[in-house]
Order: sequence, then C-alpha cells, then structure tokens
Amino acid sequence: TELSAKMKALEELEESSIPHQAPRHQLSPRRNWSGVAAALAILVTTGFLLRNYFMDSVQMQQFVLAKGQTKALVLGDGTKIWVNENSTIRYPGVFDKKERKVSLQGEAYFEVAENPAQPFIIQTPTGTIKVLGTSFNVRDYAEEQEMEVDVSSGKVQLQANGQEEKLILTIHEK
Repeated sequence: TELSAKMKALEELEESSIPHQAPRHQLSPRRNWSGVAAALAILVTTGFLLRNYFMDSVQMQQFVLAKGQTKALVLGDGTKIWVNENSTIRYPGVFDKKERKVSLQGEAYFEVAENPAQPFIIQTPTGTIKVLGTSFNVRDYAEEQEMEVDVSSGKVQLQANGQEEKLILTIHEK
C-alpha cells in the first residue's frame, strides 16, 4: 500500500544518510573489570566520606581536662566556651532544631551566640541553666556540692535539680 511504500522510502533515505561506522572492537575482559573496579572504588570512597560526615555531626564531643589544663572551644553556632581545669564538657557535633544543649561538670566561661528560637541549655550535676542571651561563668565541681553562676552580660535562668523554682540572674549577679 501507499503507507508501506513511504515507510520503505524513508528507511532507504535514513540508511543512505548514515555515515560509515568504524567496526566495533570488543573490549578485553580485563579492561571491563578495571572499569568496574574504578567505579566500585569511587562508590566506596564516597560512602565512607558521607558516613563519616554524618556520624561526626550527631556524635557527642567530649573534653576531659586534667589539673593545669584549659581548653577554648567555638561551637558550630558560634558560642565560645573556655573550659577550666578538672572539668568535663560534652556537646553534640550539630545541635538539634529545638535547643542547643551541653553538659558541664566543673567550670567554664560561656559567650553564648544569641538565637531566641533555639535556647542554649547547660546541664550540670546540680541543675540546669537556660541561657537568655549572655556571657557568664559556671562553676559546679562535684566535690564542692554547690553551683556558682556569675553573669557578665545579659541574663540566665537557673533551676536546681528536683526544684520547680527558677531563678533569673542578670548582669553582675552571682
């Protein structure tokens, strides 16, 4: 029929317009395996790097300082912490979306980066300090059985473990 004739003419036109192709050579099996090995190496390396990146971001970081040691830290949110001797501080590699929480046993000075949507909380053996945008010193050594908070700027909220009452300290209060 007419449709068949047009299709045949179109096929002949396409065949005549295709340039001559070079003969295909089959790759040796050795060359095929080297390509597979290279791709596998790239996948393994990428997986390893991604795993380490994500594991580090959720892992808790901890510093235990002995007598005579001090440590300055800058957390991911910009908060600066100077940890004193005989102290332990723990914090996540990346804070969650609700709050920025660290734990401290001993003494440290904090300059907390302001972020009202994500409060900064310090858990100590004696109580909890909720930072309301400030810089301050916390001293809570286990052998002293007393926590001391000295506010340099701004204000903090302090709550002793097992207590309902919350105390707010402002600049120059201790």
